[in-house]
Amino acid sequence: MTKYWYTASTKDGKPVTLYVETYDAAIEHDLEQGVARSLIHSVWDGAAPSDEAERHRCLARGAFMLHVMAPGFTPIGKIYEAESIPQRPKGTWSGGTLKDPQTCATVVFEDFV
Repeated sequence: MTKYWYTASTKDGKPVTLYVETYDAAIEHDLEQGVARSLIHSVWDGAAPSDEAERHRCLARGAFMLHVMAPGFTPIGKIYEAESIPQRPKGTWSGGTLKDPQTCATVVFEDFV
């Protein structure tokens, strides 16, 4: 299953919409990283959620929160599910691995409003 998410932030004072794609292989890879390195665990207290939809949401929120830790960003609020990621704007790796296979990296895309 693949899901798409978005949230709002600002970068250097300019509004930006952030997007992320989550999918089953990325969730499993994230959980294999252990509690200290997992994006899912960074937003979920205790054991990882057993509900698949909640795991997707937690992975997205964790990726967004890690992304906005970079200089110039403001914290995020709510996240929303999207139908797709429009036009695949500039992307930045935010979790997982870029080693072969490159199927488990979580990428946050920035789309300036």
